[in-house]
Amino acid sequence: MPIRARLGLFLLLFSFYALTSPGHLSSIDGKIILESSRNLLMTGSAAVPRDTSEVRDALTPAGIDGKYYPVWGPGLVLAHLPTLFVAQHLEFLRPLRGDRTVSSRQRDDFYASFTCAWLVSAAVVGLALCGSALGFSWRTGLWLAGLVAIGSPLWHYARFDTNESLQCASLIWATYFLLRVRNGAGAADAATAGMLLGVAVAAKAQNVIVVPWFILYAAWAAPAPKARVLVSMLVPLAAVGAGIGALNYSRYGSPINTGYHLRAAAFQHPFFDSVFVLLFSLGFGLFTFFPALFLLPVAAVRFVPRFPAESALIVAAFAAHFVVDAKVLVYWGCGWGPRFLVPLVPMLALALLPLAEGRGWRRVVLIMGLAIGIGVQAATVPTAFWGQVMPIWGELVVPTGPDTPGAENPVETLVHSNSAAPPRVSLWLLENTHCRAPGEEQPPLTTPPWYAEFPWKGADSSVRLAGLVGLDLWAAPACLKPQAFIDFLPTNPRLVRLLLVNAGFGVALLGSVLGRRRSV
Repeated sequence: MPIRARLGLFLLLFSFYALTSPGHLSSIDGKIILESSRNLLMTGSAAVPRDTSEVRDALTPAGIDGKYYPVWGPGLVLAHLPTLFVAQHLEFLRPLRGDRTVSSRQRDDFYASFTCAWLVSAAVVGLALCGSALGFSWRTGLWLAGLVAIGSPLWHYARFDTNESLQCASLIWATYFLLRVRNGAGAADAATAGMLLGVAVAAKAQNVIVVPWFILYAAWAAPAPKARVLVSMLVPLAAVGAGIGALNYSRYGSPINTGYHLRAAAFQHPFFDSVFVLLFSLGFGLFTFFPALFLLPVAAVRFVPRFPAESALIVAAFAAHFVVDAKVLVYWGCGWGPRFLVPLVPMLALALLPLAEGRGWRRVVLIMGLAIGIGVQAATVPTAFWGQVMPIWGELVVPTGPDTPGAENPVETLVHSNSAAPPRVSLWLLENTHCRAPGEEQPPLTTPPWYAEFPWKGADSSVRLAGLVGLDLWAAPACLKPQAFIDFLPTNPRLVRLLLVNAGFGVALLGSVLGRRRSV
């Protein structure tokens, strides 16, 4: 793939993701991780204040030095550093609230999701490069990757401040460098793949379960001498692992103590219930948010015979994640779509490459599936999961009858619901979003689709929730933003113009290579 095509795709996607980001922190995970990054940049210590929620011991465990640290791996903490450094040195791009610039903390909150934007943009470029490494036309890989970028949950996690973005980028780029090794590249590519697998583990310790499958793939697919490839791969992987172990030792007194306090009770959710919710449910199903994957059986007929080793790697990595994610009590991820499965989306998309070739009916159906996926993301991206969906769920009367799924837990009932599924909540909010003049009252909210099944707790619930109606997009006009949290949705017209210019430059780069006559 031409370098200009790679750079153009990255710039276009980064600008698009940044323009559709929320402009504020979206989760408690993101808040604590960003706090750690800021402290590391300013003081040299990644310690954070103790979380004040009821799960504070789980989120900010105490170290042996008496300080508190984020329970998550150091990956995203470190990935935030270049974003924060740039933001701190471009004062003319400091966000505004009205005609005043925001504080340094609010500035960093604003730019936190930009880290996820550039990471997912890099992951999409990695997906396109994998297509070329597998022998497909670079144009095929380019357009498929570009549509997957906005037709799958990748769009959501390019703006959601959790570590899925870093996992996506590290896993798909590790795959790319191993494909290069398969094609005869040297030990440097194997070493890079090993380092990236270490980054995936640094992003989330659970990725240690997929590392053996990548090693087995290298042993299967790499040309002779295989021992040289494996050693080249394992040395940087071990080095990163040793670094993580040293960090754990310095914090908790043991190289294998990550701060997590895992108990068997946390892994008791019924497996087959998770299969339905994580794959097929309206609220969190992978096929709901990435409907093009319904074509996997058709694609597998062509992909598996051509790429048996790669097929085995994709299946093994996905299965390893799924069997763990399906058993945890918060299996649904507390976010848009099947959050914990999102890091595997770029790898799953590789299997769709055979359908993107040629001009037959398979390509047409694939484009239709991706177009539906774009519609799903477009209808849900403007809504904050924790800022809008969850407060609305909190105002619903949830029945507790014996036939109700998850009757002992109201949230479980809503997770299984169709009428109150997050996409329907988002559509209802969009239905009631109107640009109002200053001082103009919010019109009465329409009857939500879940009202017969889950009525409001109070007669004034809909009135109190009216402030949540609006678009959770920093670049949206102020009249369309939710009034309930308008105070922490800053903006900056200069940044909008800069990102539009950046996107235009990306389009120009893509046009300069796509306009050439196809090489034979």
